[in-house]
Amino acid sequence: MNKAQQHAANMERARVLALIPFGIALNLGLGTLITALKVPLYLDAVATVAVTLLAGFRAGAVVGVASNLIGGVLVNPVLPWYCGTQFLLAAYTALVALGIVAALLTGRPEAAVLVVPFALALAVGLARTAIGRT
Repeated sequence: MNKAQQHAANMERARVLALIPFGIALNLGLGTLITALKVPLYLDAVATVAVTLLAGFRAGAVVGVASNLIGGVLVNPVLPWYCGTQFLLAAYTALVALGIVAALLTGRPEAAVLVVPFALALAVGLARTAIGRT
């Protein structure tokens, strides 16, 4: 690896490492604000999805799990029980993004059109199951 490649790799690592604390703060801030206002929305995973799309699965999973662990200490002691949900959300986001990118790169945009509705249907089904509606 030459110097330019090594510098580019270091800059990429720095970018990812800078996104992680920002994502954790955004998840905690939005989640706490929405809870304090008693709005029936769950916005404590916005940064998990955003960081997963921007920096990949590992960074998104770290943001989601760390947000819930830190939030369990600072905000709500129940949050750590949802670490698995954040981890799976990051995995799901990465897989959907990978499917859309792969479909577009292979010259098959119709495949991307098929991925998005199925992804949304699965997300709605999971959300309805999580809140107890069938």
